[in-house]
Amino acid sequence: MKVHIFGKKQVLYVVLAIILLCIGMVCALRAVNRLGAAEAAAGITDWGLSFQSEGAPPVANASQEYLRNFDALYVGDTNKKEIYITFDAGFENGNIQAVMDGDIDGFINDENPETLEANLRKWIDNIPWSRNRLETIRTCVPRELQTSFYFNIAKYHANWYQVGKWVPVQRRLHIMDETGCSLTKGVETVCKSLSADFEPDVRPLTLSAANEQYLRAFCAQAQSLGVQTLFLRTPHRTQTTDPGVFDDVAAVVGEYGYDLLDLHDAFDTIGLDRCADFIDSDHLNTAGMEIFTAWLGQYLTAHYDLTGTYSAELTAMWDRCAAFVTQTLPLCKELAAANTEQNLNEFSPQFAAWR
Repeated sequence: MKVHIFGKKQVLYVVLAIILLCIGMVCALRAVNRLGAAEAAAGITDWGLSFQSEGAPPVANASQEYLRNFDALYVGDTNKKEIYITFDAGFENGNIQAVMDGDIDGFINDENPETLEANLRKWIDNIPWSRNRLETIRTCVPRELQTSFYFNIAKYHANWYQVGKWVPVQRRLHIMDETGCSLTKGVETVCKSLSADFEPDVRPLTLSAANEQYLRAFCAQAQSLGVQTLFLRTPHRTQTTDPGVFDDVAAVVGEYGYDLLDLHDAFDTIGLDRCADFIDSDHLNTAGMEIFTAWLGQYLTAHYDLTGTYSAELTAMWDRCAAFVTQTLPLCKELAAANTEQNLNEFSPQFAAWR
């Protein structure tokens, strides 16, 4: 009989595998619970309370898990005899931002099979488990790839040996999910700038027939809701083999009365440096984001009616987010100018004093 003796390294791998399996089971159970709540409430067109027994708390027709998908929640102790009057506050009821800006990147991604999956995962992997996610996978993902989108472990099962990289990411996502708040809206920055000899990517960007239909559906929905909409192509160092794609997009959105603000190479207009303000072909660094945000804010103010009324709670939340970003910007820009290539987010130790 052979006796296998495991070394410390092998034992560590086994322990990590067991831990990851447990984490996966917990995540799967949470996903199933959320999905079950969404399925059970699929036919609900309004939310309310049913008073079924004298002296007992009312029964709601939607669970807290289901309402969380819509950034709604129950407030207070549900065992107390307290009733909170709520009002519908969705797009259909006029609670909309003054101007909805839509980045057109998602509509003009190239259809190359080698990059298609990566482009899809950028957004589908971040959709919470819900009927919306299932329908998105079924509609947008090629059949041969759908299994790995339904079960992420089929794609990411080898990540166990990179536990040091993805555990912090999952921790951040968990905190944001549980608290319902992110001071930087989930965005992180890379403290990097480009060298003078940087060669930008060249990509065959096209507006495919399928993406044109999605774009038209988006425009029609915004139009039906009476939403002011501005489509954007933000500054990119990426070059395309078909510059006419932007004219194609402008023609489609123009049919619905909307404009495309094409800024993909408007560096001089905005005041951006092609090297100092970028981290790669597609993304601005902190310094570039500050410059572009200020420019876009002035443009929107000059061309659109931005008047609106917001709750004290929402205003306070945005003020807190703005204060945090204002405090952290100098350090981010300093590290980017030094090209340290550090990845920073709202939970980074450098920002602990400002959280």
